[in-house]
Amino acid sequence: MRRYEILGTGYLPRGVVFYLLLLTGYNIIIRRFLPRAGLRREEILVVFCALLAMNTIPAQDFAQHFYLNLTAMVQYTGPDSQIEHLNIPEQFRLGMLPGTRQSDPAVKWIYTGLPDGASIPYRAWLLPYLIWTPYIFLLYWLLLWCAALISFRWEEHERLLFPLVQIPLETAEKPEGELSEVLRNKTMWTTFALITALYTLIFLRAYYPFLPEIKISKTTEQLFSEGPLPNLQLHVARVPPRDDRHRVPAHHRSRLQPLVLLLPPPL
Repeated sequence: MRRYEILGTGYLPRGVVFYLLLLTGYNIIIRRFLPRAGLRREEILVVFCALLAMNTIPAQDFAQHFYLNLTAMVQYTGPDSQIEHLNIPEQFRLGMLPGTRQSDPAVKWIYTGLPDGASIPYRAWLLPYLIWTPYIFLLYWLLLWCAALISFRWEEHERLLFPLVQIPLETAEKPEGELSEVLRNKTMWTTFALITALYTLIFLRAYYPFLPEIKISKTTEQLFSEGPLPNLQLHVARVPPRDDRHRVPAHHRSRLQPLVLLLPPPL
């Protein structure tokens, strides 16, 4: 069974945050021995922006949804569908979709899995990539142009805040090579370690089912309508008890209660 993990998911992708911290730590060490070889704060932020684009575009912001939806309109168009009137071969030109029938390997195997011994049908995806990718990148260029056109007024006149930008700005080291305030904050590292350990355990359980299960449920704002708790925006992590029939007697199983933790929202 093949799996893939999306490191670019989220408004501040975990893959980018990891490399930003790694690069910042490496830069601090290298500047102690070779000051001229170290990166400036601006250069670290340029690397961060490049990593951000490389993580998010192939994942959450583009490829994960767009290319899969090319097959979804074929997979879910049939006699039982509400859009059964959509004639795929007539609506789309040749090569715009990896397949026009549910039985085509490029469509079917995405939903049923790759059969043993079969190879990924790259040839069926070649034309859709060549047709759609330039169009999407032109659309990205248009969005960047529009952002550059109106960003000056946002920043200089309306003074809009961009909270997600403040984290990498504060994480990057100071020009003189010292640690920034956020990296010297013990509270930040304690919270960061707690959340990282929680989601690492959730991630590892997908591969090792014997690990304890942790379910992230609603925030305190959704659970409580009054009082101070809604303003804390805490996530509720529920750890169900392990009902091991070989170790827990039957008359004690009903007494097992889940462990409930209130956690701050992830970055």
